[in-house]
Amino acid sequence: MADDGTEHPRTYAPLAALAAMLQGRGIRSELGASLEVANSGGAIAQPSDLITCRARAVDGDRLWFFDGEGEPIAPAENVTEAAMHIAAGQLRVSEPPFGLVDALYAAVRHRYPQLGASCEYLPEPSPDGLECGPPEPGNHLRLRRGADTRRVRWDGNVETFVWSFGPDKGERLAADPERAADQVAATFGIGRGRESR
Repeated sequence: MADDGTEHPRTYAPLAALAAMLQGRGIRSELGASLEVANSGGAIAQPSDLITCRARAVDGDRLWFFDGEGEPIAPAENVTEAAMHIAAGQLRVSEPPFGLVDALYAAVRHRYPQLGASCEYLPEPSPDGLECGPPEPGNHLRLRRGADTRRVRWDGNVETFVWSFGPDKGERLAADPERAADQVAATFGIGRGRESR
C-alpha cells in the first residue's frame, strides 16, 4: 500500500491524470487514495463525488474509474471520457436528456464495457448513413466495436428499441433496456450466455 493509502500502485497515476484533466475543465478535486471531486454548483446541487480506480473483473481486470456509488465511469486509460462523464454529471438535470436511450446506454456500459457507446441527438439525417440509409432525426445510442458502428433508438410508435443505422436497420429489439443490451451485444458477437428471446 502506498503512503497515501492507495491500495493498488497502478491506480494513483490514472487518478492524478484525471485530476489534471478535471482541473483543466475548471472542476476542483483533491487527490489521495481516491479522487474527491467538488460540486461545481451546477443546475442542480450535487454532493461531492469520490472517484476510485480499481480492477474490473468483467473487463479482464483492466483498471476502471468508478463513481461514489460504485458505478463504472470509464476505463482508466480513457481519462478524457471519464472527465467528460464527470463534467456532465456536474450539470445534471432532473430528467435524462435522451429519455429511454439513456437507460439503454447505462445497461450497455454496465454489462458490456468492451462496446463503445454514446448518446447522441441527430437533428437531421447523418451523412455517414449513406450505406444503410440515414438514421431518423432524434435521440440515438451510437454503438461501436472496432470498425463496426451502428445506432439504436427508441420507437414510441411500437414502444420498443429499434436499430436505426446499420445492417439491421428497422429491426426491433426488446423494450427492456437490459434485454436490449444483451441483444445489442450478441449482434456485435459478445455474449454472456443469456441472450434475449
